[in-house]
Amino acid sequence: IMGGSQGAKAMNTLIASSLNTLSDIDLDIIWLTGTTHYAELCESMKAFSINESPPFENATVYQSGRHHIVLTAFHPHVPGLLPKIGFAISRAGAMSIAELIAAEIPTLYIPYPFAAENHQCYNADYIQKHGGGLTMVESEWSPSIFAQRVHTLLNDYEHYKKSLRKMNRHRALDVIIFELCRQGFCDAHP
Repeated sequence: IMGGSQGAKAMNTLIASSLNTLSDIDLDIIWLTGTTHYAELCESMKAFSINESPPFENATVYQSGRHHIVLTAFHPHVPGLLPKIGFAISRAGAMSIAELIAAEIPTLYIPYPFAAENHQCYNADYIQKHGGGLTMVESEWSPSIFAQRVHTLLNDYEHYKKSLRKMNRHRALDVIIFELCRQGFCDAHP
């Protein structure tokens, strides 16, 4: 779970309140909360704390039902984590998307609703349109829709992986930049 470099309080809160809807799935979660929200999320998860050494520095480990959660504010080398990830939940900034496409990780994108010119929604919609992930906007959030989207990613996992492989062959960042420029978000086409 990645909320971007500054974290994402609303996204963190929504996911924390919805994890119980995924009680039928065993999940190993690495959750990058952002430095601003780390202490608050740790406090809310305190009852689930377990005595286990975290896999990297500045992290805390929790167990909630079938969910093993490693919570950290920040990880200095996200690309190093990606090979361990089966699917992701992330904001829809261009760099996050580029890293997730390059690693071919099916993702549920939750665009930051106040991003300049709504670019994160455009980014996420592009990925969804091309079969590389799903989008869920905060204003339409419900725990049941969240669970349905995660189950869809898992149930159609190979479809999403295949689409990501196809997108990855086309150099993901170039495709995103081209599409944003085509939609008028750049001064000129690349």
